[in-house]
Amino acid sequence: MGNFWLKTRNWFLLLGDVLLLYSSLALALFIRYREQFFSAWWLHFVPFTLIFWLWVIIFYISGFYDLRRARNQAQFFIQLLLIISLAGLVGMAVFYLWPSLGISPKTNLALTLLLATIFLFLWRLIFNALISQPQRKILLIGEHTQSIELATQLNNHPQWGYQVAAIITPEKFFEYKDKLNSLGISTLVISDDLYQTQALTDALYDSLSSRVEMFTLTKFYEQLVKKIPLSVISKVWFLENLTERDKLAFDKIKRLIDIVLSLLGLVLTLPFYPLLYLAVKIDSPGPFFYTQVRLGKLGKPFVIVKIRSMVQDAEKKGAEWAIPGDVRVTRVGKFFRKIRLDELPQLFNILWGDMSFVGPRPERPEFISQLEQEIPYYKQRLLVKPGLTGWAQVNFKYSSDVAGALEKLQLDLYYIKNRSLFLDLTILLKTVSMVLKGGGH
Repeated sequence: MGNFWLKTRNWFLLLGDVLLLYSSLALALFIRYREQFFSAWWLHFVPFTLIFWLWVIIFYISGFYDLRRARNQAQFFIQLLLIISLAGLVGMAVFYLWPSLGISPKTNLALTLLLATIFLFLWRLIFNALISQPQRKILLIGEHTQSIELATQLNNHPQWGYQVAAIITPEKFFEYKDKLNSLGISTLVISDDLYQTQALTDALYDSLSSRVEMFTLTKFYEQLVKKIPLSVISKVWFLENLTERDKLAFDKIKRLIDIVLSLLGLVLTLPFYPLLYLAVKIDSPGPFFYTQVRLGKLGKPFVIVKIRSMVQDAEKKGAEWAIPGDVRVTRVGKFFRKIRLDELPQLFNILWGDMSFVGPRPERPEFISQLEQEIPYYKQRLLVKPGLTGWAQVNFKYSSDVAGALEKLQLDLYYIKNRSLFLDLTILLKTVSMVLKGGGH
């Protein structure tokens, strides 16, 4: 199926879901109406189109378009059944709360949902089996820490479509050069620093006739794992990839969206502040709001505003990393953090322009000074505004150590390089999924 299949599998999965949803509706209407099928179809088409796209959004938020989860295991299908059931409840609520749609299809909705469940289960069973077969053999050139990590990732995720043939040194490539096709190798991934080796460059040039794809480790890793491999990049990578002038139009549109959404969010949430205030004050003594200095875009300090979730004077001994199960967190604070209620006042920071809805996590100057000494290029995450949520937050568990900060930096750099309205929307939807699952910190 080749490279085109690997690049379009998510869209193929989405298209299959949409076609099967409409097929379920068509079959349900045919079973019930037969001779009046076409008139029934046009009566139901628009309302059910709204329902189906709500269902697709629910599937997306729940992670069912993340190919890392696409495995034929009982847990996958149990979760799929639960999400389809939730989608059905949403459909019922829409028809009940929105009578102006013109229909109230209790039986038709139930029958459509039953057929969709059967079709989607069979479709996912076939699709998961299909993508779990490695489509392309890959040869990694350069015995590098990042190469080994990449090989591990590929072996753990056969649904990504690659099978690692070997990890070899540049010298070893000369033994492979003339038999790439006979070995079934279709992709070469070369550590970035090896392109400076003349002998290897010549050998790769001679291999063009084999019609194999060639990638630098940085580019391939970024496309597949969705983060930047920090150990193999240099300052040249930043010069080539982080030209902020290309993002000027995007940043202006994003700022407009931030203003509109933060104003809307404040209008919707401010009426609940008295209840939040009472909950905080009853649970523990101390102020309602908590302020702290963070570093914004280009290292500009600003004061972040949060609802207090820790005991008063939690940092009387100085700045400390927050850790899972932190004893300083109050009972109400634990609940607030799970669904991120403590971060509601950051809507003011977004409105004022210190933050955005999406971006790297706003960090404290004390921690940034420390991490700069231990992690190369750490300060480059300050090239953009920090965010209420971000690519690192939705793709990596909470951590409070240098290793975790390194992992999150690689994800932040991916976001800074690739940020777009589509990526921001993806992050926001993933954030909704995390909040619904109680995955806040």
